[in-house]
Amino acid sequence: MVNDAARSRAALESVGQSDGPREEPLDVVARLADHQQNLVPAAPPPPRAALLALPLPPLARALLGDALVAARAQWLSRRAEEHGGGDGPLPIVDLEVDLELEMELELGLAAAATVHLEARLAPLAAAGIATLIVVGGAEQRGFARAVAARWPGSLERLELPLDALLAAIPALRNDERPPADGRVLVRALDPGRRLGAWWCCVPPAALLCTREGAELRAAWQRYWSARGWPDAVRCAVLGLDPLLDAALREPPSSPPSSPPPAPADPPLARHVAITGLDGAGKSTHAARLAASLAERGHAVAVVKIYRQGAFLELAGELGARTRRGAPLAAFRVSRLVKLLDSVRVLRDRLVPLAGRCDVVLLDRWLETHVAAAASQLGWELADHPLLAPFPRVDRRFWLELGAEEAIERLDARAERRSADEHATGLLGYAREFERLAAGPGEQRLSARAPLEENAAQLLREVVPLLAAPRRRGEVVAVENGAPPRLPLDAAHGRCRLHLGAHAERPELGRGLFELITFLRERSGGALSGVPEATWIEAYLVELLLALGTTRPARAAVALWPAALLAMEECADLPMVAELARLLDAETQVESASSDDEARRAADDAFRALGFAPAGAARFAASYSEALRATPRAWSAAPSAPAS
Repeated sequence: MVNDAARSRAALESVGQSDGPREEPLDVVARLADHQQNLVPAAPPPPRAALLALPLPPLARALLGDALVAARAQWLSRRAEEHGGGDGPLPIVDLEVDLELEMELELGLAAAATVHLEARLAPLAAAGIATLIVVGGAEQRGFARAVAARWPGSLERLELPLDALLAAIPALRNDERPPADGRVLVRALDPGRRLGAWWCCVPPAALLCTREGAELRAAWQRYWSARGWPDAVRCAVLGLDPLLDAALREPPSSPPSSPPPAPADPPLARHVAITGLDGAGKSTHAARLAASLAERGHAVAVVKIYRQGAFLELAGELGARTRRGAPLAAFRVSRLVKLLDSVRVLRDRLVPLAGRCDVVLLDRWLETHVAAAASQLGWELADHPLLAPFPRVDRRFWLELGAEEAIERLDARAERRSADEHATGLLGYAREFERLAAGPGEQRLSARAPLEENAAQLLREVVPLLAAPRRRGEVVAVENGAPPRLPLDAAHGRCRLHLGAHAERPELGRGLFELITFLRERSGGALSGVPEATWIEAYLVELLLALGTTRPARAAVALWPAALLAMEECADLPMVAELARLLDAETQVESASSDDEARRAADDAFRALGFAPAGAARFAASYSEALRATPRAWSAAPSAPAS
């Protein structure tokens, strides 16, 4: 008897065998169009998913040009068909911008050609798109973070095969140098995509302030400059992403998505700034003008928004660590520390004083932030969302002084020079100040002129701005001090941390949450223009400041730096690792909430940082997973209750 297996083999062997001529096949594989001709599909339902294609890394596009754009477009079209199935191809939302004209610019990343990210996402959600399939997140982690933090629906990932598309271009290791003339196409090896948007620009070792890092930066700087991208290396190693910044900020011509509420009691004071290089005599001129106005019956406040204390000490420490090999991006984060402290001065000093004074005299103003960022980092801060809540000055006076003379004046003082008070730093400030002072309405004074002469001109210019005095004449001089950094208490050792919420311990980091609330009330939707990486770095900075100024024996944190560091969403943020090192020296984890409670605390923290509810939940889930996977020497310690 023939068994079933034998019959099956015989049937398979007989397929295609015939004594006569073979007939033309008539099945759907061979004659698909014939079998489809009488079929009329119903109208497809509205799409519930869409492909969101993030922009190409700028240098990948620079290397392959139109060939890469065409290959990418074809690949996206195929993926849209595959994921659409019987409903037809999924819609494609392509965030790639046309860089043909912009490539002629210094960076090729002009904001004018960039579409506002949230303006692209909002219509998708309104149209019923529930799922975004995000393409290219590994190379564009900044854009991927922004989408993940803001999109209200679900997300899936799909990676563009850039490695295959760029396979013909040699990838150089740390010990290989690119040709200086830039004629031969090469790229830097970065398999982990540590540089995000600037992947293939420099190898990861170039991020560090080591001898090897400096040599790599110099070699790749020559290469990319020869290819017409002189600022690529600077942006890559400092963690700057101009294209993302432009995509997150609302275009100047469009109305704000959520304008700030009108204050109940509008500030009445006039704001007058006196600025210039260190050593130009700003404080002396401000004090003289304040006294003269008080004699005329006006209430005057003199405010310095750049303070001494813990903020300046931490900023200096971050910069100083680069001498031992910290990432070059420490200089950028040091400016973030100073910028956030100025926001604190705005909240705690300027806003209250503006309501009860006739005039606020500003001993330096925002131009110092703008000039420092531009001259030292090539970072454009003039339209940064963190500057949006500051009032516009009614008049600004520039005390003009050369950099060399400024150094001579500074050397005559007893105080040690600050981190920026060196020839290169002051020359950079002087160049930017010269550019800013050329704007309309700016007033220039010579710092070499006699004090009496400048004082008389200041008084002539300012008095007409003021209404009749509202209170008796007085001068309120706001101290230039902030809480100092306290020494570590050797008796108590490092602060013992609880991970998650704890009712009996102070929660570190809440100061930043409160500051963000203030900013949102002052600037409305403009705050959505701050990249998520900025808030993550700012949170870790806030932990350091809170520890350094209060020295708690025990405290709680909603987000533990080591877990943030382990999140894929932070893989392109070298300063997270550097700030985590600083925090590790100050803290010791001794307990943790349960997984669910720790995740809820993280969710609350991400919401407080401005993430949308769905985005906060997404990041909290990723954080919770990283927290569980992070090696913890304290894991044998008992978990403390949340309350």
